[in-house]
Amino acid sequence: MRAEVSGAACHIADIVFCSHERLAGPPEQWVASVFERYPGCAIAAAGLGGRGCLMGLRDGTLVKAAAVAPRGVLSTAGAGDALFASFLHGWLATRNPVTALKEAVLHAGWKVGDTFPSTASLTEEEQARLCERHPVTTYLDRWDSTG
Repeated sequence: MRAEVSGAACHIADIVFCSHERLAGPPEQWVASVFERYPGCAIAAAGLGGRGCLMGLRDGTLVKAAAVAPRGVLSTAGAGDALFASFLHGWLATRNPVTALKEAVLHAGWKVGDTFPSTASLTEEEQARLCERHPVTTYLDRWDSTG
């Protein structure tokens, strides 16, 4: 696997996020390898850029969230950071990883519609209204640990 995450940190991580850009194989394969290598990890996700995000859960659930960019795309600077930060916020608030993923994909998609994405953030109310207007399509599957 070319995209190697920091081994020491991952041994104690509950969540591991990465970008798809440097993975040696398909993101589904990476998810399975994270769970195999780090038995304490509960969630592994790969941002897929314009294709959204793929998230695996320890129980074998695989969730694909399609990208949504309500304002179009002007700059992708920091999109992955926004995706992870938004996911973490949602997960800590709800403990529902699917809801957190949907909101994170939408928030990151909102941010990339700004010339300076680091200045484009939403309040909780704005995020809730955006979720109503722009639902994120998700697909459920299973990740295969036999890879």
